[in-house]
Amino acid sequence: MPSGEISARDARDLRATSELVVTLVLFGSSFPAFKLATERFGVGTVVGLRFALATATLIVIFRGLPVLEPRMWRRLLLIGAVGLGGQAVTMIAGIDAGSSTLGALVLGLEPIGVAVAAVLVARERPTPSTLAGLGLGLAGVAVVSGLFTSGVSGEGRAVAFLLLTVVLFAAYTVSVRREAARIDAGAVALVTSIGACIVTLPLIALDVAHGRAVQGELDASSVAIVVYIGVGSGIAYFLFAHVLSRLPASRFAVAMYAVPTIGVLASWAVLGERPNARDVVGGAMILGAVWVAEHGRGGRDVAPA
Repeated sequence: MPSGEISARDARDLRATSELVVTLVLFGSSFPAFKLATERFGVGTVVGLRFALATATLIVIFRGLPVLEPRMWRRLLLIGAVGLGGQAVTMIAGIDAGSSTLGALVLGLEPIGVAVAAVLVARERPTPSTLAGLGLGLAGVAVVSGLFTSGVSGEGRAVAFLLLTVVLFAAYTVSVRREAARIDAGAVALVTSIGACIVTLPLIALDVAHGRAVQGELDASSVAIVVYIGVGSGIAYFLFAHVLSRLPASRFAVAMYAVPTIGVLASWAVLGERPNARDVVGGAMILGAVWVAEHGRGGRDVAPA
């Protein structure tokens, strides 16, 4: 193969990897930001505002609304409403009905769910290194969640909600991968975000009805945090769709394991929450899982930009 083609492939791989890293950092940093935001706003209000601001950000990035066939609009809106908005609602319900440990453990199944969906729906064939990374990453999530030190407490209803979250996110990821490979990735991100707004904006009305939309006096920092969550999510969704248009969903699935570790580090930096031993051990296992998957990949799965 000519050296020029190798260089072009390497450049595409580097760009895809860079976008993947930024996406993971934006998702991971949202954990401490979300915690700070919910000190002044209701959870439903934060989620609704997140998708509203994310959609506004994507409209600015895309410079308006995409020109698509009505059939494609309906398809993408449905994907966003069910996959993105639906998983946000079920995740809130599951964590509220159970425990944070249970939530962390069950949501650690998301990368597994994405990989399985990629095999069943997209007909992808994960490499042995990807499968090894998925297994090691799940073990790391189990350690970080406290499964081996605190056990798990939670009702069947909580488990059902969280498992539904896994299914919905896996379906959303594989659907975005398929659609972004056929049409502009930015259009996919924008229209699916609008679909998520349709589902999550009513959460703000529910918070208002129950008097919990705003808690205490607002200040500039609280508003700035919510804006960061929304704008950051918009950029992350854009990069998410762009990365998935060129990388196998199974590769992205393994990289998703890094999000909780980034969240722990971000919480340490922003909130002063020092990681404990299980965070360090589990985080090392998760980063090792990403290394195992990437080390055995060989750079052969980046589609042309």
